[in-house]
Amino acid sequence: MSLDEASLSFRQNLIDPIILRRMYHEQGPSLGEIARLAGTTKSHVHYYMSKFDLQRRPWTGLEPKQDPNLILVLYKDQGKTPEEISEMLGISKSTAWKHATRQIRLRPRSAPTYLRNPFSGNDLERAYLLGYRAGDLNAFQDSALTITARVSTTHQAMLETFRAAFTRYGHCIMTPRRVFLTGYDWQIKAYLDNSFRFLIPKPTEPPSETVLYVFIAGFGDSDGCWSMSNDHGRATFSFDLTSRRRDLLDNIAIALQNEGYHPHVYLSREKGTIKMVKGRDETRAITLTDDTWTLVIKRKDDVKRLARCVLPYSKHQEKIAKMKLILDTRSEWAEIGPEFERLRRQIRLETNEAIMKAEIEYKARLKEPIQGVVG
Repeated sequence: MSLDEASLSFRQNLIDPIILRRMYHEQGPSLGEIARLAGTTKSHVHYYMSKFDLQRRPWTGLEPKQDPNLILVLYKDQGKTPEEISEMLGISKSTAWKHATRQIRLRPRSAPTYLRNPFSGNDLERAYLLGYRAGDLNAFQDSALTITARVSTTHQAMLETFRAAFTRYGHCIMTPRRVFLTGYDWQIKAYLDNSFRFLIPKPTEPPSETVLYVFIAGFGDSDGCWSMSNDHGRATFSFDLTSRRRDLLDNIAIALQNEGYHPHVYLSREKGTIKMVKGRDETRAITLTDDTWTLVIKRKDDVKRLARCVLPYSKHQEKIAKMKLILDTRSEWAEIGPEFERLRRQIRLETNEAIMKAEIEYKARLKEPIQGVVG
């Protein structure tokens, strides 16, 4: 069979080991040439060579810079990685990898093993986590055995909330990111086992009336806002939850109405609206792709009662501090307002510090210069 005939057959049936063996060992082209003739990639051809256990031809190129046997000993017997071999012998990583794996399979990556504990099954904890998922928490099936939960934030309190929720179940890692709005932020992830599959779908309603306040605590910690303002010298309060899921907010509103509250759900941002968003370095025109809805409670007695019921289940220290101020017996703005403003300033300072730390670590990882840092 000629090379042209073999290449045509190979194109027609890439996974035929007989054709592949003839192409490589009898006709003599390189893996790169076979890939070109077959209209695929070299790595694709190499995959089938390994799958069919087809041995590579002996090395026939120029005299290598280093003894291939030495590279094999460093890799196989001493456990050195191709990166370490390239640094030790002054050769490229690809050359080290090629010689190290010519006659043996590449070692599987060694990764640290982290303990993963199954979910406790506690109904209150499940309700809190479902509320957390209703807000900013993202959860997805990362592999056959792993559920990944993650949150991106500039608030130190949110990072601590995430750890409080997941540290005992799986390994948590923090990664700095470059982002448009604040310049930099943190993404924190937890790697969990499949007992956390219940977090993958976004909830559409509270689990049950018996755990309503726990669910709202999780939702509030993730995407809620406790506010205080000055109304002619009197301190007024409000609580709101924001979501693109109107059905979720409507169902929460119904559950709260059954408890005697007076919630209101309204369209806060309409789909298709063009919004000018000012980031740290530029301003962008962003078109909203979904309607955004807000559930708000404004009656003072309602907000105080809700704070009293939610506070025992909250894990977010910023939200906890606000709820405690709302539950303060003082009602005059002159008495309690300054404390609320101090709390807001403290939160801004902590947020700015978290952003600064994210920027420093992000640039350090990329070996970029850091403004104001000498060294």
